[in-house]
Amino acid sequence: MPAPKGRVKQPSVSGKTGGKQRWLPRHDIFAEALVAGRTIKDAFTLAGGKSHSGGSSAQRWLAWPPMIERIAVLKAERMNRLALDRDQVILNLMDTYAAAHRADQHMAAVRAMDQIAKLLDLYPTDKQQLEVTLINKPASDPTKVIELSVEDWKAQFSPKEIIQQ
Repeated sequence: MPAPKGRVKQPSVSGKTGGKQRWLPRHDIFAEALVAGRTIKDAFTLAGGKSHSGGSSAQRWLAWPPMIERIAVLKAERMNRLALDRDQVILNLMDTYAAAHRADQHMAAVRAMDQIAKLLDLYPTDKQQLEVTLINKPASDPTKVIELSVEDWKAQFSPKEIIQQ
């Protein structure tokens, strides 16, 4: 129903005007809560949404292009405020490794080294990058036990490249 003359139609509470959604302060609250680490449900409730809505409205907000842009901007601002870069994270993990090693906390030390290796891309990203070559050398007489010296074993079973070195 059109608005009577002389009266301006007020936008809906949801922010929709003429089929288009407009940015409201509660959208900012939602985006900031998400960037701060809240769950989608908590952020939506904090922004004034109904907790029993089933999350469909929150999911629509997440898919809304202005919301996607706002979340990206807030994340970038947060990273700039924290002023952390990869090198600082690696240095902190090295300190953690050293402290854990001194305290005989071996699992913590291994975990810190694991995280450093991941940050430095030392792990292969695909299992196909791992190459394992097995050389099957059956014994000439499988039932007979033969004791070989190290030199004889190398001469018999080692690849030729290793023998030449």
